[in-house]
Amino acid sequence: MAKKRFTTVALALALILVSGIVSAAADNPTVKWHYVSAWDVNNPLFKYDQYIAEKVGKATNGKFSIKVYAAGEMVPAFETFDSVSSGAFQAGSTAPAYQAGLNSAFTLFSTVPLYMSQQDFLNWLYQVDGIGQMNDILKRYKIVAFPNSIFDLEAGFRSHKEIKKVTDFKGMKIRIAPPESQEILRRLGAAPTNVSGGELYDAMQRSIIDAFEFMTPNVDWDLGFQEVAKYWIAPAWYQTACVYYTLVNANAWKALPENYRVIFEEVTKGCVVESTSFMNWQSALGTKEFLDYGVKVSKADEKFWSDMEVVAKKVMEDFASKNPDYAKTLKSQVDYLKTYNLWRELEEPFHSGRITKALPEVKDAWLKK
Repeated sequence: MAKKRFTTVALALALILVSGIVSAAADNPTVKWHYVSAWDVNNPLFKYDQYIAEKVGKATNGKFSIKVYAAGEMVPAFETFDSVSSGAFQAGSTAPAYQAGLNSAFTLFSTVPLYMSQQDFLNWLYQVDGIGQMNDILKRYKIVAFPNSIFDLEAGFRSHKEIKKVTDFKGMKIRIAPPESQEILRRLGAAPTNVSGGELYDAMQRSIIDAFEFMTPNVDWDLGFQEVAKYWIAPAWYQTACVYYTLVNANAWKALPENYRVIFEEVTKGCVVESTSFMNWQSALGTKEFLDYGVKVSKADEKFWSDMEVVAKKVMEDFASKNPDYAKTLKSQVDYLKTYNLWRELEEPFHSGRITKALPEVKDAWLKK
């Protein structure tokens, strides 16, 4: 299964090496780009913006250089999209869900509640032309997009109370970001609210909110959330995966030599592999920290999921009925799932890795022979 999932790695590395050789030719122009990140220097995502700049530079012997600016250095975090669209900067990074106000369909290219996993996004984006569908919409904004990270599901809710059934959400004030997930909670009687990441610790400590979601376990741990939330409500149904993108101004993209374009595109694919494996492992390490600290984990039963699916289905259909772009994208994802689930069902319980309780025990003495 690992071989199946990461066959793109060898191809990406091969193309980068080949392109790097080609780019050494004397007739390749010197290109300098300025890249505005939506992430600050302490965000794990920022290092992947730097990764892209570093690898592109090395593959072209420094002829194609990219200067990366952290959020706030040149433009605020939520203005990277407009800055790239206008041509003020050649490239930048963001999560499409931040642009849901421009077009609700953007959320579907970033995260979807309940049904699109990390593996599903990888398959759909690269094999079912999800990237092409996104770029069809982005043409209106003079932008070309490339995934640079596909993270697994977030940690889940940090909560003052246990949540076992959908009725437990009633009356709770919960910080949650994705628009569809906000609407799901609203229909379940909760009060979704927006609180910035930097204010979450204080808001929970003072019980201004009852629960919140933020990011992966390792990031949540580093921010000290184990100190202000007794319960960990898992898994994160509201964001079962999240895709982050590098945005390129369409005119800047067209101006690049073809081999530079190939290098840039393959480097972003390599970035997906690097960031995915890193964050998956960091999530495991973060989980161990929370469990060792004594945070109580609460997981819902099967009835919770069947009840949640009914509400989510209606919410997604309502969003689709109001926007043809959303409807087209959602249909593509649903069609993909109908086909892929045939294989997923046969792969169970090994599709995402079975939790094997009888693991082999390797004795220390064996290591010394």
